[in-house]
Amino acid sequence: MMTAFHQEYPDHGLLLVVDELLDYLRTRKDQELILDLNFLREIGEVCKDLRFRFIAGVQEAIFDSPRFSFVADSIRRVKDRFEQILIASKDVKFVVAERLLKKTADQQVKIREYLTPFAKFYGRMNERMDEFARLFPVHPDYIDVFEQIRAIEKREVLKTISREIAKIIDEDLPTLDSSLSPHHASLLPPGIIAHDGYWTTLRENPSFRAVPDIKAVIDCSMVLESRIQQAFTRPAYKPMAIQLIHALSVHRLTTGDIYATLGATAEELRDGLCLFQPGIEELGGDPADDLLSQVETVLREIHKTVSGRFISSNPDNRQ
Repeated sequence: MMTAFHQEYPDHGLLLVVDELLDYLRTRKDQELILDLNFLREIGEVCKDLRFRFIAGVQEAIFDSPRFSFVADSIRRVKDRFEQILIASKDVKFVVAERLLKKTADQQVKIREYLTPFAKFYGRMNERMDEFARLFPVHPDYIDVFEQIRAIEKREVLKTISREIAKIIDEDLPTLDSSLSPHHASLLPPGIIAHDGYWTTLRENPSFRAVPDIKAVIDCSMVLESRIQQAFTRPAYKPMAIQLIHALSVHRLTTGDIYATLGATAEELRDGLCLFQPGIEELGGDPADDLLSQVETVLREIHKTVSGRFISSNPDNRQ
C-alpha cells in the first residue's frame, strides 16, 4: 500500500486517524479481538520503517482497562508499540474554567469575598482560592475524582457540570447563617458542587446498571441510604449523612476494584465535598477541627445505624 502511495506522492507520508476505536473493539468476540490486537501490534511495528503513522482515539485508558483483562498479553504487546497521549485533568479544568464557567476579574473578586469566610473550615481552601474562584461553583477536585471512574467517558464531565449548573443557576448563594430551609435544599453552604452530586446522575442512568460492578455499588448504596432515611437517630445530621454516602459510593468506583479496602478519610471528605453543618461556627474552637469532629460523628452514626453492614472503617489509616 505504501509503495503505491509513494509512487503517487513521493515526498509525503500517510497519516491514518481512527476515532472511537474503543466502540469497535467492544463489539468484537474473544478470538476476533485477539486478531484485531495482533493487527494493531503489526501496524505499530511497521510505523518504525515506513512513512506511515496511525492515531486512534479511545475514551478510556484502554491498556489499563479491566474490561480487556482476558487479552492482557495481547494488549501488553500492542502497548509496547504505541505511545499514549492522555488528556490531563488540568486540560479539562481549563475548558471548564474558560468555557463553561468563564468569569470576569470583578466576578472572581466577588467569589473570593464570598468564599473567604468559609475557608477557615477547610484544610487548603485559602491556598487554592484562585482555583476555587475560577471553577466556582464547581469544586476543583470534582474533575479529578470524575476522571478516576474508568467506566465513564471523560467528556461526560462537561455535560454533567452543565446540567448541575442549570439546576442551580436561579438560586441565591447560601450564607454562613443560612438555615436548611427548602429554599436552599439543593444548595448547601458554601454553595459548591462536589463529586457527591454526580451519584444521582450515575444511579439514574440505566446504561450504567448494565455494568456489573456499578450495579453492585448502586444496589449496596441504595440499601445504605434507605436505612439512613428510615432509622438515622440524628435528624440534624441526615443531609450530611446522605452527602457522605453518595460521595463514598462515587469513590468506590474510582478504586479499580470495588472490593479493594480503600476509602476516603474524614479530612478528605470534609475538604473534597466542602461539607458544612449549620451552627458549626458557634462552637468556639478551631473551625476546621470542629467540622472534622462533626464529620467523624456522622460517619460513626452511619456505621451504627446499619450495624457495620455496607460500610467499614480502617483504624490504621482512618479511611
